[in-house]
Amino acid sequence: MPETEFIAQKPRSFRTLRTLCALMLREMSTTYGRTPFGYLWAILQPALGVLLLTLIFSLALRQPDLGTNFPLFYASGLLPLLAFLDISGKLSSALAFSKALLAFPAVSYLDAILARFLLNSLTQLLVFLVVVGFIALLYGLNLQITYSDMLVSWLFLLGLSAGIGTLNCYLFLRFPTWERVWGVFTRPLLFL
Repeated sequence: MPETEFIAQKPRSFRTLRTLCALMLREMSTTYGRTPFGYLWAILQPALGVLLLTLIFSLALRQPDLGTNFPLFYASGLLPLLAFLDISGKLSSALAFSKALLAFPAVSYLDAILARFLLNSLTQLLVFLVVVGFIALLYGLNLQITYSDMLVSWLFLLGLSAGIGTLNCYLFLRFPTWERVWGVFTRPLLFL
């Protein structure tokens, strides 16, 4: 048998899963591995934002607009907004971030977008659970949570984040000016 004869190779099993895991590990090391606190910083940053809002508004107001606990009120509004901004923002730059890896045949556009979506969604969900759980523990709150409603809300949040982020991923590459326009549109979301 001549050595130049083409030998068909079997496709790798679990190729997409292995590619996703490799891209997620790369994302974890580049995003959270560069800072001294790593993943802890991903939790501290939103927690400090909730603390700052609590301090500012508790001085001006006696009670939040809904409920009796300022930190829980602001965490339940701020954390989903920050999750949306983080996930959609990371997805918007997914292809630019993984541009060098897209040259490999094992890595597709969908792999790069999906890996960033999964990692950042899990991170934001973890941040939400840790911060709200800490607030409930610190203040001794007996939270009455409807888990089905919370799950549906998070699924809608993740779906909206994935849709906006994927659309912006295309628009940022196709129309570079759109990135600046989008930044202007999203800045006032925190105040609204």
